[in-house]
Amino acid sequence: MHQYHLLLRWLSLQPIIIFSSAFIQKEIKTANNIKDRNNRHNVVKTLVKITELLKNTTNETTTPSRAMPAHGGWLSGPSGRKTGLFIFAGITETNEEIIKILEPPFESKLFIYKCCSKFVTEPFIEFFKEHNMGLIIFANGDKALMYIYNGIFNKVKTIDANLIKSHSKGGSSSARFGRLAVESKHHYCEHVVDYINKYRDIKKCYIFGSKDIKTKILTSKNLITKLYQIDIDFHDFDDKTIRLNEKLFKTLMDKPIQTNDKIFDEIITLLEIDPDFLLFGKNEILENIDNVEFIVAHDNETFENAIILEISSKYYEKLHNYEFIAKLFYKY
Repeated sequence: MHQYHLLLRWLSLQPIIIFSSAFIQKEIKTANNIKDRNNRHNVVKTLVKITELLKNTTNETTTPSRAMPAHGGWLSGPSGRKTGLFIFAGITETNEEIIKILEPPFESKLFIYKCCSKFVTEPFIEFFKEHNMGLIIFANGDKALMYIYNGIFNKVKTIDANLIKSHSKGGSSSARFGRLAVESKHHYCEHVVDYINKYRDIKKCYIFGSKDIKTKILTSKNLITKLYQIDIDFHDFDDKTIRLNEKLFKTLMDKPIQTNDKIFDEIITLLEIDPDFLLFGKNEILENIDNVEFIVAHDNETFENAIILEISSKYYEKLHNYEFIAKLFYKY
């Protein structure tokens, strides 16, 4: 009979969970009570191997609250990343020693130890599935939260803001506070933009939050990351928002991004060569609604099925002056 050990390691971001050699020593003492001599020998030998392995893990900068008492280092893998380690260790019936170490591509908060006759893999299969890398940003002027998605959501940045509020008491003081309020909002938005740009290679980046803050971020001259929006704002958000709406955000991350580039291209072409195919303004569209193929608008409050012209769209500069614009099936 052979005995395998599985050690699933969490990332040391939870100081109350500390992994040390004391845990291994306790398991060794327990293993010494195994009745079968061969099993007892293999289990103890494997645990000793794991102890030696952990002593050699990468020891990068730590704080006392996060340090591991036995050897003072986080369980970083050969790459030096602090995402954790999954360790499979055991001895086969033919006395072949197996030690396999896997580094999850993103943060693991698991801590699972199993001693059984086979390797247990189910708890961490999710870590190695292929997922679309994505970024979720929340910003409302009070703070900003950013999450990377790669199968699960991991918060990568929190930005706290202390925006100066303007007041209406009059006088030079009011004007000064008004100016400072505008400046502080601008600095906050540009600070958020700087961090968003660090993830410019990510294809799916969605921003949520207050409308005015989103507009300033989306229209920033320094923004080089493509950002998307949906109709839901999440003006009020906190650290629980991602978890409470996880299904929505995962759907956004996993489904293909649908663009309306062909429609916008068609409108721009018709504006140049045949504008009689187009209708402008709410009243004109309503009068001819039965002959309308599609409508482009800044929002869908007036026309529920309108195609939204996003501020972040590459077509925004050419079309933003048209609050409503529609294409006819045929010219009159």
